[in-house]
Amino acid sequence: MKFDQIMEKVDVIDSGSNEYLNFNIYDEQGITYEDGDKYWHLNGKLHRTDGPACEYSNGHKSWYLNGKYYSAEVFNEKVKK
Repeated sequence: MKFDQIMEKVDVIDSGSNEYLNFNIYDEQGITYEDGDKYWHLNGKLHRTDGPACEYSNGHKSWYLNGKYYSAEVFNEKVKK
């Protein structure tokens, strides 16, 4: 999901809809959607240094740094440095 698509959802949240839950950009919890998918961003790009930037409700996870995808192994090596 691209950042502008997520920001469209933020407008829904701001209008008082309960369709999307747990949006809290200030404490770095990411954005959690009703279906359970979670996304973390920094400067409009998928990014998270303490775990996967995407956690899907089906259990799949994806690791990103500054919008670039990494396998779990490569991600862990990069954040160790």
